[in-house]
Order: sequence, then structure tokens, then C-alpha cells
Amino acid sequence: MNYSVRNALVILGTAVVVLIIFRKKKKSNATGVSNASGNKISAPATASTSEKKKIENAHIALDAMRSAVEAGETSDNLNKLNRILANEYSVKVYPQKDGEMMVCDRSGASILKG
Repeated sequence: MNYSVRNALVILGTAVVVLIIFRKKKKSNATGVSNASGNKISAPATASTSEKKKIENAHIALDAMRSAVEAGETSDNLNKLNRILANEYSVKVYPQKDGEMMVCDRSGASILKG
């Protein structure tokens, strides 16, 4: 390789590197904004008022059941509390094998685990 071919390849390589570094980012559109890697980022979905109320009820039920377990209530009293929570808040609290508790609605769909 002679001197002029080597210089041409160095200049060409430098130009490619500069173009890669300073290329334009993709433009945003109405559905979301694209970040540097080109993945679209959309706005977080907002929960409806019924979903918010369901999650709030789940937190109340979970806190009540945790307090009852920490107070050393019997299993009969815990079952009574679970029935009360089902009637008033439409949720039930189930213990899990890992020691956590899961809150489900009346249809059995999981709402909260904690």
C-alpha cells in the first residue's frame, strides 16, 4: 500500500466516525418520543377512578390483615376479618407460601402483593 491510498483510507474512516457521532436523532411523533437508541417512550397510562379505588381498598385490607397477624390473632378471627373486608371493600387477603400476602378482588384477580 502506498502513501496516498493509506491517507485516503484514514480520511474516509475519520469521516465515517464523525458522521456516526453527529448524525441526527429520530424525530418524535404524536404517540411517543424516541430516545437515542430509537425506542419509543410513551406517556404512562393513568388509572381510572375505579382502579384507584380498588388499589386503595387493597392497601387498606392489606394493612388491616398485617396488623391482625402481628397482633397474634387466631385463624378464626383472621377469617372473620377477611369476610368483613370482602363485604366492605370487595377484596380478600390470601397468605402466600413465601410469607407474603396477596390481595385479590371477588373474581380472584390479583390486585396487590405485599
